[in-house]
Amino acid sequence: MILITGASGNIGRELIRRLSEAGTPFRAGLHSPGKAAELKLPANSSAVEFDFTRPETIRAALAGVERLFLLSPSGPEMAEWEIEAVEQAGKAGVRHVVKLSAFGAQTDGFALGRLHRESEKHLLASGLAYTFLRPNTFMQNLVFLCAESVRVEGRIYLPCGDTDISHVDSRNVAEIAQRVLRDDAHFKRIYDITGPESLTCTEIARRVSTVTGKNVSYADIPPEKFHARLAAMGLPGWMVEAMVDLLAFQAEGFASAVSPAYEHVMGKAPTSFNKWIRDAAGAFA
Repeated sequence: MILITGASGNIGRELIRRLSEAGTPFRAGLHSPGKAAELKLPANSSAVEFDFTRPETIRAALAGVERLFLLSPSGPEMAEWEIEAVEQAGKAGVRHVVKLSAFGAQTDGFALGRLHRESEKHLLASGLAYTFLRPNTFMQNLVFLCAESVRVEGRIYLPCGDTDISHVDSRNVAEIAQRVLRDDAHFKRIYDITGPESLTCTEIARRVSTVTGKNVSYADIPPEKFHARLAAMGLPGWMVEAMVDLLAFQAEGFASAVSPAYEHVMGKAPTSFNKWIRDAAGAFA
């Protein structure tokens, strides 16, 4: 049995969809079990309560589970939550933990990465079979960060300078997760997951322009202005600081590498930015 944590998020929903289509039984771990109806789970799968802050729900959800997809909510307690989940997984007899981490986590160069690395180190020391998935920034994040300003002003505002970033389609991450959860060949592997190319924000703006027919340009803004924009969106203060920190890390060029991992695992190229922006064009137009 496979247990999927973070089941109601973007990665979790896509992973559940793919497992359902493949006929693979699973449990969907949900903080709010009432969300189960939204997931439209197949008959051979079920929803269980899984609250990272309540160990008793973790123990109950892990009963009889062989493989765990570990994706916790973002927050300053993230490493603490995941360490507890790994401890409970070991006691429950789980054979394999697939942890969703972050591109560059091993560098300790940004706050979220340090939390992911702390969790990774605990899993490495646990003796459980592991696979680390370290995706770069999701293409889908551009919708959240930039779609409104593109629609209203024709502008992308980010503090990234002229640095290339190898954004990845989050759907590709779910694809790899499905594959490694079903195959022991991926035990003790670490996969950096990126898109097929590395693009500057100027090039991204040009491609958004081509697909949407809007005249879109990129404005490189200072970190403090980006901080203010995120705060105005109503994000929690910790998340604002973490995102500013992450983009500062990326602006130094640490997110520009293109990894062959997706093609190695899946046997095909990852989704191109052009394909993704065509799929997402309605959000920007």
